[in-house]
Amino acid sequence: VYTRGFAAVPARYDMLTPFEFDSSKSLKLAKKEAEERVTTLNSGIRVVSQETCTYMSAIGAIVEAGSAYEVSQCGSRGAAVMSEGLAWSGSLKRDQRQMLHEADLLGGYLHCNTQREQILYCIDLLRENIAPGMELLAESVLMPDVAQFDNVKEAIAFSRSTRSQDQIVRDLILTAAYGPNSPLGASLINPHVTVSDFLRYRGTLYSPDRIVICGTGVEHDQLVQYTENFFEPFLPPQANLTKEYQVQYTPDAVLLHGEMPDVPGKAIDKEDKVRIALALELPCGWHNLNTIAILSLVQTLLGGGDSFSAGGPGKGMYSRLYTDVLNYNSWIDAAEAFVHVHNTSSLLGISAMSNPNHATALIDRVCTALQQIARTQVTAQELQRAKNMLKCNVLSQLESRLILFEDLARQYATFGHRQPVTDMLQAIDAVSAADVQNLVANLMLKPPAFAAHGPDLSHLPSLSAIASNLS
Repeated sequence: VYTRGFAAVPARYDMLTPFEFDSSKSLKLAKKEAEERVTTLNSGIRVVSQETCTYMSAIGAIVEAGSAYEVSQCGSRGAAVMSEGLAWSGSLKRDQRQMLHEADLLGGYLHCNTQREQILYCIDLLRENIAPGMELLAESVLMPDVAQFDNVKEAIAFSRSTRSQDQIVRDLILTAAYGPNSPLGASLINPHVTVSDFLRYRGTLYSPDRIVICGTGVEHDQLVQYTENFFEPFLPPQANLTKEYQVQYTPDAVLLHGEMPDVPGKAIDKEDKVRIALALELPCGWHNLNTIAILSLVQTLLGGGDSFSAGGPGKGMYSRLYTDVLNYNSWIDAAEAFVHVHNTSSLLGISAMSNPNHATALIDRVCTALQQIARTQVTAQELQRAKNMLKCNVLSQLESRLILFEDLARQYATFGHRQPVTDMLQAIDAVSAADVQNLVANLMLKPPAFAAHGPDLSHLPSLSAIASNLS
């Protein structure tokens, strides 16, 4: 008898219990088209779906109630992130233990994420369990257990203390760009937020016309029926609020002295580091597809990452921040391009890290990387490589059911429709080397925003010196 060395499964496969499958209960999905459908119910809530012909489904809700709308419409801070903390933490009908136990029985994965414009609730589960999953979703979105408010606030405060240095600086750069009291620059966390603030925030922003129910791998009529059963009876009336918030780019420098954070699950670097972020503003957002395509291409072209990489396809080892910065400056621990895209304003920036005594040289390298793109057109080879990588990332991401769900939900919440992927790919292909050069050159006409974190910030130059270097 053949036996496989070191194998954890028996070599005699006839000894295994066969998987029991009842073909009479199987779903007839092969002939269904992956069509995208949308229905607006009488309450104003929208229901969007796309068939994926799989035995798993992703269902959820997206609410235009992010921190930017909280600041602009309610005048408070901290309630939006409390919605994320209270999601799946129990409801008025069942406590947290019961909710999580029932989600486990459904084969469910629970998720909630708060961003500046939107809050996303999601449950990924077996297709046959959509009905009880929609019931749990409705309870989590519309009936959170505020009795858990203080416990959740403590948990959020703890998670904030364990953020990485990069996460800290990415938040600080928004404050530096838009101001500490603006919709986009205000801190997500507020230790003084109260239950009354939270209830007022939800009563103002959780309006049916600001909610989109979304599903992938689900029949549309079924999703509409469950929304009518589990959501509509408990929805508040429409609030008829001003749709958009207003922001103004007010570049400044925000420096935060602090020890190197201890991030759970990661090795502790005993050596002190300074992390900086430099950003430039583009005065348009998601609704300008062609301009955002250029911006995304510039981010891909700059690329970058940590000083260590295992290599391999898709790692961006031929991007500018690797070939021109990390490969030639061993003292730079990280250099990576980033973008923040919002409804009416966007940021293009570079985040980098080194020892404190190299801070001035680090900023000089970051400024030089941006200047090179603004002064000299990129080569045809570089441009095509960046286009291929960006399109590959877009298409490969959409192969995931969960990311397809999120893309569908966010596009309907932002645009009121979904832009075809072909339009996005055509916008990327249409970008020329001159477009890339002109975009970065125009961004550099305005002063930059700057943020830094570390135990020793004494070697950092002033914002005026940085602006002079960049120009």
